[in-house]
Amino acid sequence: MVQDIMNGTRGSRPSGFSEFNSKLYFTARSLNEGEELWSCDAREMCSVVLDIVVGQDSSFPRELTVTSSGMYFTASTLSTGRELWHCSMSEDCSMVADLNQGPDGSDVGAITRFNSKLYFAANNGTSGSQLWSLDLI
Repeated sequence: MVQDIMNGTRGSRPSGFSEFNSKLYFTARSLNEGEELWSCDAREMCSVVLDIVVGQDSSFPRELTVTSSGMYFTASTLSTGRELWHCSMSEDCSMVADLNQGPDGSDVGAITRFNSKLYFAANNGTSGSQLWSLDLI
């Protein structure tokens, strides 16, 4: 075992593994942070990258997608719903855009990179789920 993130028999349920910037990124649950974005370095030292929903509640990061400029993923908060997020090479993470403002979110999904763009499905609240693109940062 690399690290016991969630002590006890419930487990941390690590998933969504992706290599980025010489680290392993994934989502996992912990007692203090809920389900958030984690990373492990080459020495197998693991830590929370960003506690998006502070405390025991969770942002449920999904669809970790690595590009030359960083890593994109989806995360959910009570105030924004599921939206697109970005972490730079220095692990500065922030929401890219709030495409459907309010708690319903844009339900971003199906993220993939193609050529110099990031493509994804999202709902802006007026057009239903549609194909969107974003120039990579």
